[in-house]
Amino acid sequence: MGPVAPGSPTQASHAHRRGAPNPQPLSAFSFEPEDDPVVCAAVNAAQERARASVAAAREVEARAAAEAEARRREESAPAALAQRRAADLERRLNAKRKYAELASVVERLAVRAETHGAARDALSVEADAATVEARDAERRRKAAMAASSGSGGRRPAGGSHGNLAAALNAAAPFDVAAFASLASKRELEILHKQGLTSLKQLMNHKWAFPFNAPVDHVALGLSNYLDVVKRPMDLGTVRRKLERSGGVENADGSNDASTYAPYTNCEELNRDVMLTFANAKLYNPPPTDVHVMATALEEFWAPRWEALRSRSKDVSESLAAERECAVKNSEEIKARRRLANEEMRCAGVAADLDAARRRLEDLKRSASRTARPMTEREFSKLLRSMKTLPKGHRAVARDLVAETEGAHRVPVDGVARWSEVLEDLKTFNGIAHRRLARFAKVRRRNRTALQRGFCQTPTAGFDCGEGEEFEFLPDADATDDAPNGAEEKTNEALLNGDEAKADGSTPRNGDAPPALAEGDAGEKVLAAAAAAA
Repeated sequence: MGPVAPGSPTQASHAHRRGAPNPQPLSAFSFEPEDDPVVCAAVNAAQERARASVAAAREVEARAAAEAEARRREESAPAALAQRRAADLERRLNAKRKYAELASVVERLAVRAETHGAARDALSVEADAATVEARDAERRRKAAMAASSGSGGRRPAGGSHGNLAAALNAAAPFDVAAFASLASKRELEILHKQGLTSLKQLMNHKWAFPFNAPVDHVALGLSNYLDVVKRPMDLGTVRRKLERSGGVENADGSNDASTYAPYTNCEELNRDVMLTFANAKLYNPPPTDVHVMATALEEFWAPRWEALRSRSKDVSESLAAERECAVKNSEEIKARRRLANEEMRCAGVAADLDAARRRLEDLKRSASRTARPMTEREFSKLLRSMKTLPKGHRAVARDLVAETEGAHRVPVDGVARWSEVLEDLKTFNGIAHRRLARFAKVRRRNRTALQRGFCQTPTAGFDCGEGEEFEFLPDADATDDAPNGAEEKTNEALLNGDEAKADGSTPRNGDAPPALAEGDAGEKVLAAAAAAA
């Protein structure tokens, strides 16, 4: 057996067996926290702090309770109550005014949107009609240009398609002065090209030599020539005037505008050519050679003049068609511009209308959050009023709920499915409840006033209907649990001007008899933001 540690149980037992004296007991060692002085001191300190915190919290609660009691006593004072009621009334009135203003803005914007929408539709139809007319004018222009090109003359300047804007050096197609200038230029081109060619062919005729120069009546001894021929004319003078029309100076270098006034159209050229032959036949009787030669030259000139006139007519028709096309295009552009402006106005009005509607919905939501809900007694009274509401007023009541809660909360055929509306009545917010209560109360009051002859039946509004559809149902049909005669007492109080007593509240001093009906427009905003009646 090995060595044993001093003080061990084995050693003690051996010593006891050997008869050794019993030693003094040693102090017992403990692992419990309460036996540790350091732990005990920490625990005692924590307990003291906790007791101090609890005492401080109780003191704060007592102080807060005392302050709350003081505030309650202060608020329950008549002056404080009156001030709070006045503040609540002012808040409700401000909410009602804001609601009425927003509702009016929405209504005006809706009317404007409808007006601008109708104007936009009308302008759209007008623009479509202008587009059709422009296309028809373009087809006529192309047909006229094809006819003008096929008549033997060259196309007008500005490209193979006869683009007028290019011909006018990108001038506006609806410019009247530019069209007039282009028409004159085209006519002068015909005169200078085809007209001068035809005149040269006429002057080169074998019998044209007597007519190519002015008649020298002095050298020929024709003393009475000027008496017979009032306006002398010859083909040479016609050529000089024609060349002057094309910007060419006269062959003799003269540039007398009074003698050789330029031609402006083909008719003037033909008039002077025919005047030359008419003067010759006038001064020379038919048997003479000059008369015969003039007649032959007239026949030679006739087909050339016909071709010249036909070419001038084709160009004029082409210009007219091109001008019509430009005018129609201009009208289409103006119509499209007016349509675009109206669409922009419609978009602006629609944006304003959406913003106003969003503000109105925000006001409704904020009012519904701040509105005081009905008590059980008030709701039971509302339910009784809705059950006895005449069928003629149920559609309006359904619309009131739809305006406040949303159209999805009530059936479209709410009159026929009125029982469903009554089942969901509890789920509506406080604003809808108070609007319905206000509507039913005013309708019942006005119906009682009409039945007792206090006023005449109005010609318009909610109370103008007559017949069974507008009679309130009896309490028995409504399955009401209220005591008999409660509604009669309520109506009596309403007719006597004591609305507060009819609602079961304290009567007000100085109440006057109520009017027959509030405005129909006011019914839409009554109790829209009311917190508590």
